[in-house]
Amino acid sequence: MRRQVLLVLTSVVLASCASPADAAVTGRLIAGPTCPVETEPPDPTCLPRPVADALVTVRDAAGRETTTRSGPDGSFRVMTTGGETTVLFSDVEGLMGTPQPVVVTVLPGETVDLGEILYDTGIR
Repeated sequence: MRRQVLLVLTSVVLASCASPADAAVTGRLIAGPTCPVETEPPDPTCLPRPVADALVTVRDAAGRETTTRSGPDGSFRVMTTGGETTVLFSDVEGLMGTPQPVVVTVLPGETVDLGEILYDTGIR
């Protein structure tokens, strides 16, 4: 019994010591449209393409900023201290539209996935 109580107390202490930096924001940057005409069913060659090497900045409630670059598949993960967090996306050469900033609340130890973030290619 004493061992079980010690195990529970240890678990509670470790959970309460989670670093706020364990919070994160993730997502995937894509560019579209990639073809001037949409078809039904959609043409697989016209799917949005990943936006690689784009700068993503996360600003926490205290104004501290952390940056990263999107990977070859457009995915990104930025660590944050949590709380109200603003995610900013950089301009990318060759793309017309830059996504608007996204504001999310991130709890300590939580990862918030923004899903797909669209850059506009300007193709119409």
